[in-house]
Amino acid sequence: MKSRIVIASLFLSVFLYSCKDIKKEEAIITEKPETFDVTLNMVVKNDDKFQLYYTDESTLDFDDKKSFFVPVKGSESPQDIVFNFPEDVIPSNLRVDLGSNAKQVPMKFNSFKMSYYDKSFVLKDSLVLVNFVIGDQLQYDKKTGILTPNQGQAEVYDPLLYPQSNLKEEILKLIK
Repeated sequence: MKSRIVIASLFLSVFLYSCKDIKKEEAIITEKPETFDVTLNMVVKNDDKFQLYYTDESTLDFDDKKSFFVPVKGSESPQDIVFNFPEDVIPSNLRVDLGSNAKQVPMKFNSFKMSYYDKSFVLKDSLVLVNFVIGDQLQYDKKTGILTPNQGQAEVYDPLLYPQSNLKEEILKLIK
C-alpha cells in the first residue's frame, strides 16, 4: 500500500513538472519580437525580388546599405509581401522598389501597410498616391490599382514608389 502511494506521488510529481516545462516552451514560442514591418498586398504574376529602402536619423538619402530584398513568388492570387525590419531599426522614411524582373507583367496593388507594436497605418487601392509618387517606369491606373512596368528608354530597370513628405509623418505617428 505504501509503495503504491509513493509511486502515485512520484508519477504525479513528474507529470506536473513536465507540464510546467511545456507551458514555458509555449510561452517562448508565442513571443514575437516587436519590429517595424511593411506589408504590400499585391498580385505579382511573375517571380521577382522587391527591395525596400529606408532612411533613419543618420541620413536623409536612400542607399543600398539601408535596404533589403524580399523574394516574390509569382502568383495569380493576392499575396502579402512582408519586409520585417531588424529589432533595433526604426525607419524615418521608405522607398519601395517593385522588382528587378524587367519582364514583369502588370501587377495589382491592393494595399500598403506599416505596423509597429499594436499600431498600424494602411493605404488601400488608389490611396497609395496620398503617400507615394509613382516612378517614371510605372504607369498606375487609379480605377483598377494596376501598376504596369515600363522600362522605356532607361538603361536600368527600376520601378519604384517614392515617398511624399507626409509618409514621414505617418511613420512618426506609429513610433511615438
